[in-house]
Amino acid sequence: PTPTVSDLGAVPVPPVNPGFIYSGPPINNFSVPGILLGQALIPQTGDRSLAGIDPRFNPFYGRFASNPGTSTMLGDAIAAKGSFFLFWLGSNDVLLYAVTGASGQAPLTSEADFAFQYGAALGLMTNDPDNPDVQGVVGNVPDITSLPYFNLVPWNSIVFEEGDPLIDFINNSAEVQGYNAAMAAAANFGLISQEEAALRTIQFAAGGNGILVEDESLTPLTGLPAPLPPSLPNLRQANENDLISLVAGAILGTLADPNNPLSVIGVAVPLSDEFTLLADELALVQSRTDAFNTIINNTISNLGLNDRVALADINQAYKDLVADSPTAIDGVAVTSSIVPPTGIFSEDGVHPNSRGYAITANVFIEAINGKFGANVIKANIGLYPGNGLPQ
Repeated sequence: PTPTVSDLGAVPVPPVNPGFIYSGPPINNFSVPGILLGQALIPQTGDRSLAGIDPRFNPFYGRFASNPGTSTMLGDAIAAKGSFFLFWLGSNDVLLYAVTGASGQAPLTSEADFAFQYGAALGLMTNDPDNPDVQGVVGNVPDITSLPYFNLVPWNSIVFEEGDPLIDFINNSAEVQGYNAAMAAAANFGLISQEEAALRTIQFAAGGNGILVEDESLTPLTGLPAPLPPSLPNLRQANENDLISLVAGAILGTLADPNNPLSVIGVAVPLSDEFTLLADELALVQSRTDAFNTIINNTISNLGLNDRVALADINQAYKDLVADSPTAIDGVAVTSSIVPPTGIFSEDGVHPNSRGYAITANVFIEAINGKFGANVIKANIGLYPGNGLPQ
């Protein structure tokens, strides 16, 4: 109930907290949270002098970088001289863009950049003259629609009971009536199509209603002739083609202005761009995901690594979990959700929980066993906890 200042030992900024810097024995796990593929290749990722001033810096690599400002995450992994590696980079190159609602807060890596970076990374991992026989397994990029983050808050979350006086109050308000009339007039002037005018018309009814959202893909309406207003916002109600983020659930129905009881977010005030992934944005993310996975497949072949590198199809595995949910694995009921006790994703709706990661590990193990004729024992997921029930 009351925020407290954490111990300095928890602050992940090496220049502020020298105790955060790793000083233990050599490691063989070079995983870094929130990393983009390209960041594994550049020294700025671990340059502690860039903390807080350069987005390329990542404190979790800065924590254990062998030579901050000079070494790279990939170089440190290669220097460990492992006989076998697991490489799973690329998901954040679409995921960070998607979870921020394609709002520009995080980049979406281009296909050309991804192809160059993936080829460089996998080539370096498998072309070390001091370790010519290294083998490995790579994971591909999951479709974001497999993640609960995009599936738990319905697009039609604005619910009114039959006969609720708020329905008529909102529909008959000067703001809604004026906006709808302006849309009709814009269509009559030929500024937008009748179909777009219908899409942008705001109307609430009993039952579930589409959330009011901003949509920058709509036709800009500025510099309008009289009797129209000089400009009109790009608003519409969400539909079944839109995805609403998990974190939007915390603000939908709250007041944008605590002193204005009519400023209800999602009804009178549009849900901000960072909380929604609209249809055209989703199509771009999925197209880029498919392209990245094709690049991963092609890179293995183009580098002549089909006999040395296995591919774990995490994308298909997660899709299967969604299609089969609920199901049973190792006698344990699982669902592709965050809901305890069966959900296999953590409460952020993006990352698997311990049980979900055990399932993911088994996808890698199956790929290893299938490619190399190995007999790595799969994890018994019943030994790994899911999310706990509320106490």
